[in-house]
Order: sequence, then C-alpha cells, then structure tokens
Amino acid sequence: MANNYVGKLFLDNSNRLLLSGVPVIIISRKFFAGLQKSIEEIFGVMGTKIAFHRVGYNFGYKFAEKQLRRKNLTSRDIVRALFRLSMQRGWGFFELISLDEEKMEARFRISRSYGEEYGNVGRDVCYIWQGIFMGVLQAIANFHGKNIRIRCNEEKCVGKGDPYCEFLLFPL
Repeated sequence: MANNYVGKLFLDNSNRLLLSGVPVIIISRKFFAGLQKSIEEIFGVMGTKIAFHRVGYNFGYKFAEKQLRRKNLTSRDIVRALFRLSMQRGWGFFELISLDEEKMEARFRISRSYGEEYGNVGRDVCYIWQGIFMGVLQAIANFHGKNIRIRCNEEKCVGKGDPYCEFLLFPL
C-alpha cells in the first residue's frame, strides 16, 4: 500500500502543514513512544493509560460517528476505513481478524506499530489504540441501539515481546 503524499502535503498561508486539507504534524515513531514513556514516568502507567484511552476513545467515537452518517456503511466498512486511514498515516499494518456485529465482539491486529520503539518491556503499551478501538465499537453499538459498554484487552503486544499487537473487544 505505497502512497505518494507529496501532492497531498502543503503549507497554508499561516505555515500550518496540511495533509489533504487536514492540519497535521509529522513526528517519528520514536518521538511518539518517547512522549508516552515520559508521560508514564510522570503519571505512572495507569495514569497514562487513562489519558491515552480517553483521547483515543474520543477520536475513535467521532470517526465512527462521521462514518455512520454516510448511508449504506456496515460496521466492517467503518473498521476498514479506520484501518486504511491509519495505515496511510504510518501507524502500522492493521488487520480485521473477526467482527461479530450482533454480539459487538471483535479482534483486531496491528503489526509494525510504534510499540516496536518500546522494545520488550513486559507489558502492553498501545493504550491509544485500545481507546480508539473502544470508541469505534461503542459508537457503532450506540447507533444500533445496543445498551452496552465496550471494553478492550490487548492480549498480545510487541511491548510484551509478541510479534504483533492483538486486541479483543467485547461488551461488559
């Protein structure tokens, strides 16, 4: 999935970098992992998880809400749209392993993510993706009138020495 971003990146009159009209910044994976590690040093792992879950959840929920306003999109279409966008922006390689729309259970996998920059620290580190995935599935559940709360367990993580990160989503 090689993409050419040269024609989509430009500076506006205020020197804001835009990608397809969206203001962006470009940072390395190492910088993002370092940012997360620094926040962990200050607020602890649990405080960092809560903050990253929240920002991820809000993004994922809003992303799915926007997709749900379009007609004829299935839950799988929405998840695939998130994965496409995320891969295009360099977050890794995303796979939909399973999605049961009736039970609102899913399994997603990410390979080649920023978590590789952590190395093997013996624990999961992809807090932002846990939140994003919960937000997306929660928005879908709410749209379909399901009175449930979505949770996410990162069952495998490169931060634990696994070859990829794998997320199980399920209702409480």
